[in-house]
Amino acid sequence: MYRLTGPGHSAWVALLLPLLVAACASTSNTLAQDLAWERAKKCDGIGRIRVDWVEPNGTIWYTWVGGSLGETKFNACLRRASEEHAFAIGRAIERKGKHHES
Repeated sequence: MYRLTGPGHSAWVALLLPLLVAACASTSNTLAQDLAWERAKKCDGIGRIRVDWVEPNGTIWYTWVGGSLGETKFNACLRRASEEHAFAIGRAIERKGKHHES
């Protein structure tokens, strides 16, 4: 078992502690990321596309596996899913506004 002691120990703690805190703080998704992952799941199975990651602003990064077959359909599916989200949000806001008017 190793024990960190001596003058180098405090330097390692000072270096690694902020990195650990930053890593833990960045583990949750933003709302835009969650919505983007939902859109990507709706379009799963179209073509041979693998979603690699989603930026905090909701930008989806993906790669084609074995060629770009299905890219157009995948992008169209993402657009439709985005429109469906926007429509659902609009309806929810509309219902909430009517609820407060009563």
